[in-house]
Amino acid sequence: MFTFSQHAPHGTEPPKVGGSYRVLHFSELLNRRVCAGKIKDRIGKLTDLVFHLVEPFPHVVGLYIEHGWGKPTEFVPWEKVARIEDDAIFIQPAEGSAYPPFVDQPEWILVDQHLMGRTILDMDGRKCEVVNDVLLVERMGRLVIADVDTSFNGFLRRIGLGGFSWVRDHLIPWKYVQPLSVEDVVATDKVSLSITRRQVIELPSEDLADVLEELQGEEQEALFGALDSEKAAETLAEAEPRAQGNSSRTCPMRGHGKSSPK
Repeated sequence: MFTFSQHAPHGTEPPKVGGSYRVLHFSELLNRRVCAGKIKDRIGKLTDLVFHLVEPFPHVVGLYIEHGWGKPTEFVPWEKVARIEDDAIFIQPAEGSAYPPFVDQPEWILVDQHLMGRTILDMDGRKCEVVNDVLLVERMGRLVIADVDTSFNGFLRRIGLGGFSWVRDHLIPWKYVQPLSVEDVVATDKVSLSITRRQVIELPSEDLADVLEELQGEEQEALFGALDSEKAAETLAEAEPRAQGNSSRTCPMRGHGKSSPK
């Protein structure tokens, strides 16, 4: 169920501000040249995107540009970004010779540094997948993180082979992803799913069906172990036929007959 149309990823909830919006892949923005005004006025390339961790979706605060060769970094506030095109990101020229160096702030996260390549863990701490890409939704001048992609397609996009799509994108909506603190992410190379057993029973059946497709074997069984029979049946009814088939094989409705968890 985690596929996406040309308008928006399935399962995401873009900010309800009206107007059209587009989906951007972070892997394709990474290393894109940044120009101040005109295409000939190149100041560097995009090293990272900086987001503020707010609910329900992290929203972008600026561009992180790293020059290397001992030169200081630059942080371009998002309000200085004029437009994003296929060949470049255009910004307003700095008032001085350059934008100020990047200085990290509380509740800020860098997509490439803190999400890309990180391990996704399920609710019991078991390894699931690796984040190969991050899907962004742009609408009315705002940019938010919508999903993380754990499919091989994300890896292909990052190495410049985005025209190939060998498998369908495997998207996990951001509302199910909870990065650890910046210090923990750097130290452990892990990101965890935010769902706990106590929260599972409170999720709508259609959301549980989404989670079901992100888990396999023992993980599916662990999820169903937290459900009563009625909730499990509702979840299976919401899932796609493939997920229903997998679940019936791995989890024989063990919760049948027991009461709902309190």
